[in-house]
Amino acid sequence: MCRFCGYDLVSGQPPKQNSGPAAARASNPLPKILTVLVIIAIMLAAFFAYNFWRDQQRAKAEAPFFLAAKEALDEAHKMHSAVRMGLSYQKYGDLLIALAPKVDDLLRAAVDTGIENLKPDAKLFCQQLVAASEAYKRAREWWELKIKYPKSPTASELERGLQEEWSAASKAVDEADKFYATLKDQ
Repeated sequence: MCRFCGYDLVSGQPPKQNSGPAAARASNPLPKILTVLVIIAIMLAAFFAYNFWRDQQRAKAEAPFFLAAKEALDEAHKMHSAVRMGLSYQKYGDLLIALAPKVDDLLRAAVDTGIENLKPDAKLFCQQLVAASEAYKRAREWWELKIKYPKSPTASELERGLQEEWSAASKAVDEADKFYATLKDQ
């Protein structure tokens, strides 16, 4: 046998292919397994990186909504607290004037970001703040009638209407709080 090429000089046969370290490497599955594992790890890393990036983009896109939501909710809480503590008709009007544009900004931000389509609680949150704002406006109308007709036989009905609207507004603000908390957790 030739020591350089492995050719059997006596029998004239070519060298055997499955002998020595080369044959051991060819039958070892470890490199193939490692290659597959590396490819899977790269795919998983790409998947998680993409999802992280997508979540960051979504959060960035929703930021105007959450800013407007916080501002509108803060104004609704100011109104809610002032009604509980007692306030003048003039101060009530000032708070109502401050609340209305915040709710409008919220609705605009909800449409601009499209969050209402992605998160149903966002739509419900907006609806509750609109309901609260409308109830506060109706309460002002009741209060105005009560001021105009203080000695009217229906004065107690006017007071009851005012209190009912404030109660409806209070419930709507409480519901908005719940939806806002849910939205922040998502």
